[in-house]
This record gives sequence, structure tokens and C-alpha cells, in this order.
Amino acid sequence: MNAANMRRGRDQNGQRRSSVGARNGSGSKSRRQEEAQLIPLASLDYCPFCLKNGEAAEEYRSHTLKNFFSKVTCPKLKTYRCQICHNVGGDYAHTTGYCPLRPTSKQSRDFHYLK
Repeated sequence: MNAANMRRGRDQNGQRRSSVGARNGSGSKSRRQEEAQLIPLASLDYCPFCLKNGEAAEEYRSHTLKNFFSKVTCPKLKTYRCQICHNVGGDYAHTTGYCPLRPTSKQSRDFHYLK
């Protein structure tokens, strides 16, 4: 392998090397890298609801928001009463932002966006 190939990001055969996190020719991240990954909320090892509400780490890491059946497992959210539909919490508790009766409700999400 010659030094010129190394500087140009090529391997010993002159083939272009790829690297994780490589940027495109303009110096910005590729579109694939910028697209958000969706992962099921049930697979998180913490509760995003408690994290967002400023709970201590030992609290938000002690449970998840939902299980694999989309039932709420967060004890704080389970006790929340929606002011729009007056849902009394439980397995299908939600905040007003996710209320199905709200005309501009956020789309029901069973996924969390990774950045």
C-alpha cells in the first residue's frame, strides 16, 4: 500500500475504504445516518416519561413506560388522569397530548425516536 492511497482513504488494493460514521463528499452526514431510528418503547431500559419529568435516575431506570403489549407500566403515568377524556389511568393511561379525543392529538406512538 502506498502513502498516497492511505491519504485518499483507500486500502492496499486501491479500493475505497468505508468507515462507520463516514460523511459524504460535502462533509455532512449521509441521509441514512440522519434518519431517526425507531425502537419499541418496551425495549428501552428506562422510562422516557419519568426522565422527561425530571425524576431521579434510580426512579426512571427502575421501570419502562410500556410493555410489549403496549400497556402502560410506568407507575406515575398509571395514576395520571387525562383532563380531556377523564381516563382514570391504568393500563391505557395517557397525557392530554396523546389523548385520542384531542383533535390535534400526537400520533399514537409505541416507538421512541433515537437521535
